Amino acid sequence: MDEGRVSRPFKLTDGYVKFIGIVRCLFSMPYRQIEGFRALNRLIPKLPPIDYSWVRRCILGLDLNPYNSLRDSSEPITIAVDSSGVSIHKCSG
Repeated sequence: MDEGRVSRPFKLTDGYVKFIGIVRCLFSMPYRQIEGFRALNRLIPKLPPIDYSWVRRCILGLDLNPYNSLRDSSEPITIAVDSSGVSIHKCSG
């Protein structure tokens, strides 16, 4: 991810930033509440803590429009994160 960059190296993967952006979009969370994802550091010790202003800049560069329709859905939503990326699915009963 740092190839060709001159500035400070990336702290988080694009997939993790996308996951945080989708969660923020779906639950209408303020950026400061996203800092609460620091709790994931207990589960994944190598994950660096996130700074809300840095994550905000990253999230603003994402296209989250496809997920806006899910926000108004009354059906359960499953967010799956693995090595291949982030997947969002409606859980139909």
